Amino acid sequence: MAAAVIATSLAGYGVMLSLRWRRNRFRLRPSEVLRLLEGATERPILLDVRDEATYARSPVRIPGSKHVTEASLESRTARLEVERERIVVAYCT
Repeated sequence: MAAAVIATSLAGYGVMLSLRWRRNRFRLRPSEVLRLLEGATERPILLDVRDEATYARSPVRIPGSKHVTEASLESRTARLEVERERIVVAYCT
């Protein structure tokens, strides 16, 4: 009985780790974004995808970023002219 409980717990933990890895695999730390901005010959495209209300309330803006809403990205109405080779960094709150 104890072995079954341990096996079930380990399987559940494995599933949790897998889901966390899948969710976070494309996330960058702020220091990594800074390194991209400072070291790259071609700056990455920065997308501020905060909703309109949050964007309007916040005084924080990253110079050179473009504000687009998540809805406009999902509906493909955002007009982004991006080369396939460019790195795109999206940030929100």
